[in-house]
Amino acid sequence: MTMTNFYILLLIAISSYNNSYAQEITIGDIDERVLLMEEKYSIKIHTNYIPLTTWDLDYELDQGQDYESLYNYLELFDKEFSKYPLSFLKKSKLKALAFVKNLAIDINGAAQPRAAVPDPHRNILIFDFMLGNYDNNYQQSTIHHEFYHMLDEEFNAKADWQDPMWNSFNVNNNVYGADGMYNSISKDHNNPPKGFIGSSSLFSLEEDKADVFSALFTDKSYEKLKVRTKEDKILFKKTEYIKNFLKGIDRSFSDSYWSELHD
Repeated sequence: MTMTNFYILLLIAISSYNNSYAQEITIGDIDERVLLMEEKYSIKIHTNYIPLTTWDLDYELDQGQDYESLYNYLELFDKEFSKYPLSFLKKSKLKALAFVKNLAIDINGAAQPRAAVPDPHRNILIFDFMLGNYDNNYQQSTIHHEFYHMLDEEFNAKADWQDPMWNSFNVNNNVYGADGMYNSISKDHNNPPKGFIGSSSLFSLEEDKADVFSALFTDKSYEKLKVRTKEDKILFKKTEYIKNFLKGIDRSFSDSYWSELHD
């Protein structure tokens, strides 16, 4: 190898290293992204601790090796939350967001891992930015699903409100709970029973509502929802119910809003 070729290879290696280094996410990048989101949504955002919550939570904070994953999740979250009118977010009274990893909630002395935990009593949403990071659709759905539980608490007084009108849409009034869980196990998740987005919607009425709400805002799920509601009258009624619920909170959720949302 000539000296000329050696220096050319050396320059290429240095350039590649510098480009790789320049692309690394730093804590400064995260702080800048957080600040922009706080200003945009008028919501306090925490990545270095979780504020006082109603629940007993376990979690870990991001480390240097997590910065890229956290930054990517913040970008994803921003994209999803941008779908909500700012006037609506203000009415939701959401005060704070927290992003951590290895999130778990203590249930009867046992730590249960969670992708997110809503705290409607303190108007805080906590997300695990690592869990499910191999599946964008899952993380997108989780963002909207958990936010809905807070909306139910804010506007219907209880996050687990047993909405009689919603239940009247179902063919079987006892579809949820133990029987629903059994059905969800025995049926293919990709082919849920009539009136339901997925088999997990059978766990409880509030989960069913949150799943429909989430599908309205998640691009991939929305496409499936549009197809399903053309043939499934029960699911159509549930979809219209959620749309009317939102329009009752904020007039921004007009027909044109929904037609433009996923364009």
